Amino acid sequence: MKHEQVDVRSAIEDLYSTFRDYRAQVHIGYGLDDRDDHVLQTRLRAKKLRELSGDDLEAVWSSEALCGFDTKRIRHFLPRFFEVMAQPTWSGWPTLEHFAGQLRDLDFREWPHVEQATVDAYLRALWRETLSGTGPDWRSVFKAVVSLREDPEPYLALWRQDESLAATVRLAELVGDRYAPEPSVSLDADQDRAVTRFLRDPTTRERLERAFFEHADDSSGHDLSLAVELLSC
Repeated sequence: MKHEQVDVRSAIEDLYSTFRDYRAQVHIGYGLDDRDDHVLQTRLRAKKLRELSGDDLEAVWSSEALCGFDTKRIRHFLPRFFEVMAQPTWSGWPTLEHFAGQLRDLDFREWPHVEQATVDAYLRALWRETLSGTGPDWRSVFKAVVSLREDPEPYLALWRQDESLAATVRLAELVGDRYAPEPSVSLDADQDRAVTRFLRDPTTRERLERAFFEHADDSSGHDLSLAVELLSC
């Protein structure tokens, strides 16, 4: 299935539009007015959703974790969480992977199709940006992807299509990660088979070899050389 390509900024605006109706379903205290946290309520009341800081979002997450995650409240905050998490400098809590995992636990794949499609479009846009070297670390985004969908193939396909040096260096890092004693990205059996097929495709090794010969003296040369060696075993 082909998807219209949108950039991250446009994808975030689509998130705000798609999930805007949940504002009416959350009290002025952003769903926290029944909680014993008046300081947080006051802070949130003074701000619009788009104005919430990283500290505000961490406080919201802690409150939700303490009192039980609610699918309507999470959908209300979702656009702002994803907006902040798209920034490469985000190092707060939750991580993108943890947030995606919580959506999965809240039966994300049973949400209305338009909501699922909008989140998927955001992740695809973020993934393309990540492969280009301007987004968050690829491991963080890939972990979120495999948390929310069973089949990583659409994202591997984007990796195939982007033959830039930045994307190829990240591909070399994936090879190194998969061959590490304890890979940083956990996959189920089906996902692991899909990634293994992708890496064992002869065109993957050929691509890495070409990049190595062209950039052997660059800082990326070592990772490219190691990836070629691992795939040759």
